[in-house]
Amino acid sequence: MEHRLPATILLVDDYPPNLTAIEAALEPLEQRLVKASSGAEALKFLLSEDSCALILLDVNMPGQDGFETADLIRARGRTRDIPILFMTAVKRPEGARQASEHGAADYIVRPVEPEVLRTKVRGILELRGRAEDLTKQLLRRAEQERAQLVTERRLERRYRSLVEATGQVVWSMGQGGEVLEDSPSWRAFTGQSPEQLVGRGFLEAIHPDDRDRADRGWQAGFVDKQPYDVELRLRRGDGTYADVLSRGVPVLEDDGSVLEWLDTCIDLTEHKRADEEVRASRDQLDVILGSVSEGITAQDATGRLVFANDEAARMSGFASGGEMLAAGTAAVASRFEMRDEAGGPFPLERLPSRIALRTGTRSEGLLRVRRKDTDDDRWVLLRSTPVQAATGTASLVINVMQDVTEQRRSAFAATLLSDAGRVLGSSLEADATLGAIARLAVPRLADRCAVHLRQPDGSIRLLALAGLDGEAELAASESAARPPIDPAGGQGVAAVLRSGKSECGRSLPDEMVAELAAGPEDLEELRAAGVLSYIAAPFCARGQVLGALTLVTTARSGRRYDAVDVRTAEELADRVAAALDNAALYKREQEAVRARDDFLSIASHELRTPLTPLRLQIQILRRLVAHGATLARDKLAVSLDTLERQTERLGRLVSDLLDVSRITAGKLTLHRERLDLAEVAREVVERYAGISRSRIALQTRSAPGNWDRARLEQVATNLLANAIKYGEGKPIEVVVALEDGAALLAVRDRGIGIAAQDADRIFGRFERATSATSYGGLGLGLFIAQQIATAHGGRISVESAPGQGATFTVALPLGEP
Repeated sequence: MEHRLPATILLVDDYPPNLTAIEAALEPLEQRLVKASSGAEALKFLLSEDSCALILLDVNMPGQDGFETADLIRARGRTRDIPILFMTAVKRPEGARQASEHGAADYIVRPVEPEVLRTKVRGILELRGRAEDLTKQLLRRAEQERAQLVTERRLERRYRSLVEATGQVVWSMGQGGEVLEDSPSWRAFTGQSPEQLVGRGFLEAIHPDDRDRADRGWQAGFVDKQPYDVELRLRRGDGTYADVLSRGVPVLEDDGSVLEWLDTCIDLTEHKRADEEVRASRDQLDVILGSVSEGITAQDATGRLVFANDEAARMSGFASGGEMLAAGTAAVASRFEMRDEAGGPFPLERLPSRIALRTGTRSEGLLRVRRKDTDDDRWVLLRSTPVQAATGTASLVINVMQDVTEQRRSAFAATLLSDAGRVLGSSLEADATLGAIARLAVPRLADRCAVHLRQPDGSIRLLALAGLDGEAELAASESAARPPIDPAGGQGVAAVLRSGKSECGRSLPDEMVAELAAGPEDLEELRAAGVLSYIAAPFCARGQVLGALTLVTTARSGRRYDAVDVRTAEELADRVAAALDNAALYKREQEAVRARDDFLSIASHELRTPLTPLRLQIQILRRLVAHGATLARDKLAVSLDTLERQTERLGRLVSDLLDVSRITAGKLTLHRERLDLAEVAREVVERYAGISRSRIALQTRSAPGNWDRARLEQVATNLLANAIKYGEGKPIEVVVALEDGAALLAVRDRGIGIAAQDADRIFGRFERATSATSYGGLGLGLFIAQQIATAHGGRISVESAPGQGATFTVALPLGEP
């Protein structure tokens, strides 16, 4: 390989420290680095020199920015093909696309590791140098072939006019093929004497193995009166044989008869040596082209394949370049389905090779191709360079094909996930963010995207739906009559939600197609679109499957999913799952804060309620004492009763708060003793019988066990107090019984009742089924009762319906758990 001079790299940045940093990073490459502080200075340098190999261009420059500078560079024929690397410190969502539109080879966001920058620059310089070398070799080869053709044509004209040239053997023969006169050039070449030459003696100078064949060729020409060519070996004067071409033409009389034959012998030794050299050079070039990682082909002016290296053959599904050439251009093209970056059909007329042949200018394009025998989607960067003929038109085009699938997919996945992270981080509202995620996936990753979430009751809800036509999302939001998804289904979203594992396939079951349609009309359109492949990825967080993301491709994009797409979909689903989990945590925290605020408000109210009558009674007694008056015994008894009752109420409130604190800290202790649950119930009922406006009926049987008396009294008190509070003055029943080895305490009222959706919630801390303004209390009674029952190894259940009262049943094991 010839030594290549250092390449010139132009560094353009208005910020000197950036220029210094880039120069330091590229210095190990030992290339010529030229710095410019503005777009105008860069253009001035390019006008003065033609040797620039690469431009590193800052995007954000004052005045004329990087994109405008790039457009001016691309507008000039001399600088049009110089690769440009855009560099910027500001990450733009559309930056890479804008850079591509302005003809950039790459788009780099600072800061960037020096080694990464050197690798990119080194790769571009190597590819550019390799392309230049290959172009030079092919141009040199084409020039040699043109020169050889011109030489052969010149020689043919000489032969046809029988113009004697220096060093050529020329002689004449009669009608019968005998030499009639001396030929100095023959004698000088063969060493024969005139006597040996005349007649048929000249045959002695011809190799014995070639005499009969040569004589037959001459005789055939004599009979047909047509020029002849015979290749033979002719002996030199030193005894060696030379390969010569014997070419003869008849000299005709006016009547058409042959007067004589003029013959010349052309020495083919140098010609054959040149052929061998050309053949060896061609073989060497084939080896060089076969060793590169890019696919390289050459087409003539008609588009016919005239060269293909083995890498191009492999990319096209052929065993070798020779097999690919034998198949022809049409057969090669028929193996592929080509689409543009957006997934639309790619017209053959837009192929860079055809543009290069048609316009005579270099062309390149990014194609998404799929071999029909593998269904494998690949991204190929095709660069086509024309070779100009003497007429100024393109006689040959060199195509360099680079498989950029992995780079393209990596960049695509990074951009998609970055955009998804931005969307998911913008809001904690699941409906809005998941709808945006569905729209983000179409058409980047799918032709249709659906997001399903698992509901608390186990049902499956379609939360978001997006399609290429933009109407699926609207239809999904408006369709209330969608058939529900069976959570026990064997395929599709239901199966993924149960297994927590992704599904991927090339054919979509009809029940899954129905899950992705917003209605009957949309379902028919989806079926007509022709589903090609699908991915269903679950949303998993904290060991729970929250929902699923379903992606579908159709014949409109022609895309078929593979393992790389599955990984991308799973990463997207993981990010969605994390966002859903964070939203749920945030919601629970908000609810906890609201519950705390409600509790503080209610607690302050409840604590003030007994203090008001206490303060009033104390003021009355203080006023009587101050005036020396005495209070009648009956009035004094009423005041004392009021003080005692409100003091007990205040004590219960404080006790409830202390119990909650103990339960939360895990310090609730039990002092077990042998007692009868019936006695506890009887004592509590007697305590409330005199003050309750509801009639309380007690039905008991002996139910002994090892329990904490004070705690069970607390449970019975809380349940009976609730029955009195919500019973609307109607009769209350308290029953103690034994059933299935357990002691049961049941308290039934006939009051307002409890809705089914509140049956579990009311046992929570600070929870209630009614408004705190309508019914007082801290919302702790049932929570404490449940915790006490659980500590005893038991449980509390409720049976109720709105307007039909409620029955709370405490079940306790008879023995100590």
